[in-house]
Amino acid sequence: SDRLGRRPVFLMGGTLFFASSPIGYFAPSIIVLILARMAQGLSAAALVTTGRIIANDIFAGKDASRALSSVTAVQSIVPVLSLALGGVIVEQFGWRTCFSIMAVFSAIILVQSYAFIPETNQNKLAHLRLTALAEAFGTVLGSRLWQLYAFCAGLHIGMFYAMNGYMSYHFARLGASVTEFGFYYSTISLGYLIGNLVNRRLVAALSLGQCVLIGCWVTLIAIAIMWAG
Repeated sequence: SDRLGRRPVFLMGGTLFFASSPIGYFAPSIIVLILARMAQGLSAAALVTTGRIIANDIFAGKDASRALSSVTAVQSIVPVLSLALGGVIVEQFGWRTCFSIMAVFSAIILVQSYAFIPETNQNKLAHLRLTALAEAFGTVLGSRLWQLYAFCAGLHIGMFYAMNGYMSYHFARLGASVTEFGFYYSTISLGYLIGNLVNRRLVAALSLGQCVLIGCWVTLIAIAIMWAG
């Protein structure tokens, strides 16, 4: 996006996601299904990353933090609905229906993106040099503050995905249906939505470090409650 611009990368991601959805729907084997999901993951990464970069292009400092909190809060609405309704859709219509729904909504989003997403990179790089890219990564990786924040975020995200891989089996052992699992697990996304809305308010009054510290304490208390239970 530094070299080509934000808009082309965003639109390429949206196009790839839309194109890979029918492939997943008609997948004749698990290999094709996995490849389709990998393509969706790559495209989703382009969309999420570029979307946040666009917000950073427009806003700065605390305004950027508030804008990103708003963006992330909106992004968490769909996971709430998806987790709550996904089990119902699979049980009633089959798993392939999920891909048809993704194809329809990604087509709508893609059309809107072509119409409304602006180009916010006004200083595109004339050339993308790998050495300069490596130097930029080295600068970031060498920042002590970045290391602390990355370590904190990595622990949180690692815990989240570890639980993602485990909870479905645990719910099944407890005798919960797919629909029940989706409904109960959607509370995570709901908490994520509420957290981002609260963070949008807090960041106006507190420093970023204080917001991170509060988030760490809340997470620690939640883990302690789960462990005790």
